[in-house]
Amino acid sequence: MLTPGEVSRALFGVWRLARLDAGGFAWFDTSLQGVRRSFQVAYLVAPIYLMESVLAFPEHATLANVVRFAILRVLAYVILWTAWPVLLFELARILGCGTHYARYLVAYNWFRMVEASFLIPVILLQRLPFVPGTTVETVILALTVLLIVYNWFIARVGLGLTGTAAFAMVVIDLLLSEIIDITAASLIRMPSVH
Repeated sequence: MLTPGEVSRALFGVWRLARLDAGGFAWFDTSLQGVRRSFQVAYLVAPIYLMESVLAFPEHATLANVVRFAILRVLAYVILWTAWPVLLFELARILGCGTHYARYLVAYNWFRMVEASFLIPVILLQRLPFVPGTTVETVILALTVLLIVYNWFIARVGLGLTGTAAFAMVVIDLLLSEIIDITAASLIRMPSVH
């Protein structure tokens, strides 16, 4: 399990990265053990993902649908946490930045706490009946742009890429996440309950 000191150092690094300060990378453990341990952030982020999943669940569903929904959401979550690092490993090798893979991946994994925290206001706004849909869409758009900028910065500095190559990495990551989300959503669709 992650130690409090490990979490506080990494969060300080994340805070510096959120300020677009490249010095934030120095606060992460980029050893092989540090890379492995950075995936434990998935446990810290899971409650937010769970909250989003519970709110997305249909009100009237059978027990079989509940089990199917839970299994598919857990599988999608695991795939979301592992697909990009696997693909990135090969892309980094092709682009000649494989030596920076660990530095990028550890920062990327820890920064997912920021991404998850951005979900909270969106989830809450979507549930408030008096908040217009256009307001929610505007907030989602603003947060998406902000996260793209942060992820671009982390890819550019973390992998040592040009701005264009870093942007391409962010786009590939976003597309991969969308494919996983869309596939999971299509598999989760539940038959009507009469």
